[in-house]
This record gives sequence, structure tokens and C-alpha cells, in this order.
Amino acid sequence: MCVFASLPALLMRSPSLYRDFACTLGALLVLLVWEWAGQDMAMAAWFGTPAGFAMHNTVWFDAAFHRWPHDAAWLLLFAFAAQMRWPMKAFQQIPAANIAWGVGATLWALLLIQLMKHYSPTSCPWDLREFGGSAQHLPHWRALLLRWQDGGGGHCFPAGSASSGFAFIAAYPFLRGHAPRLARQWLVGFGLAGLLLGLAQQMRGAHFMSHTLWTAWLCWTCGMVLFWLRQTLIQRSRVLAGTPLART
Repeated sequence: MCVFASLPALLMRSPSLYRDFACTLGALLVLLVWEWAGQDMAMAAWFGTPAGFAMHNTVWFDAAFHRWPHDAAWLLLFAFAAQMRWPMKAFQQIPAANIAWGVGATLWALLLIQLMKHYSPTSCPWDLREFGGSAQHLPHWRALLLRWQDGGGGHCFPAGSASSGFAFIAAYPFLRGHAPRLARQWLVGFGLAGLLLGLAQQMRGAHFMSHTLWTAWLCWTCGMVLFWLRQTLIQRSRVLAGTPLART
């Protein structure tokens, strides 16, 4: 409880964390507005009809935007972890501890998304009656919390494919203090990769846009929570050592 109680004081001392906190809440508000406005079904209708989704069973499309990116994400994560021992030029100025925390944040984001998908009763758009299936459309958060069954296969929220890109943005706060240019490129690159994978899955009828957006927000928040926790532990150790508190 002491760690959580220190959040207001830490935000006051850290302008960057204050901005992060504001951005996280602002993005959450945008997501809630999207949900309230019911834009998921409207956007799904761009690619789906009562006969289904044209790209649903396209083998090359599934491989290029689902299976191969999933495998590539694990290779990238191993390469990222290797920077602790054998850093390339862009990573040489980043402490190994920061990279370790970044790898951990990425793994946590991947695990969170997969666990939520595993327990989610929400079905994919291609399972819905409006697109040739038999399931009814239910709010995914309400279905997840209340364990409502929609009559479909479930396990479709949040977007697992998009997490192959978005999970890496959880490492962003651990990179920017020592390599701000690399951190910006990291954030934009993996953010666009996650969005592209999410859009591709939307075209196949595998996800709604809100699934992709929630995946991005959850992965970002994983990184921010771990970064805040690390900063809190650092500040507490400085207090115990009698070292002046630093502004970050």
C-alpha cells in the first residue's frame, strides 16, 4: 500500500510521469467514447456482409498478418534481450537494467493479453449473426466481467495478433531517458506495426477495432505501471540512503 500511496508525490516530482499519466487517462477516455458511440459494428461493416468476411479464409493473408508476425515477435524479443549482453550501437547508451525492465514489461504485456483472451467469452465478428454466424453482439468488458456467453466461440478479446507489435511499446519508458530518439522510433514503429496487424485482423473479421485499441492501451499501461513502480523503488532507496530526491 505504501508503494501505491506514493504515486501522487512521485507525479509531483516527475513532469514526465505526470504527462504519461495524463496521456494514459486521455487515451482511456477516447476508448470509452469509441465504445459508447458503438463504432465497432459500423467499422466491421466496411469489410463484412451478412455472407461473412471475404478475407476470412485467405491463407496467405492469415500467414502474413497473423502467424508470421507472431513468430517474428518472439525473435525480436530475444534480440532485444540480447542487447543486455551484446548491445548494438543504438542500445549502447542504455543501461542493461533498463533493457531488462523493458523486456520484462514486454513479456508482461504479452502475458496479460493472452490471459485475457483465454478467459474472455467475447466472440469474433465473424461469429456474429450480422456477419453470417450465430452469436449475438455483447459489450466485451461486460461479458468478460460477468461471464456472459454470446453463443459463439469466445476467446477474441483483446487482439492477440496486434499485441505482436503493441507489446513492445511497454518498453518505451525504459528507453527514452537514455536514448530518446531510439525510444521515439521504437514507439512509432511498434505502434504502427500493432495497428497494421489489428487492421488486417479486422479485415478478416477476427477482431473489432476496439479490440485493437484496447490492446494498445493495455500494453502501454503495462509499461507505465512498471516504470512507475521502478521509479518509486528508486526514490524510496534514495530516501533510505539520505540522497536528495531527483526530478525525472
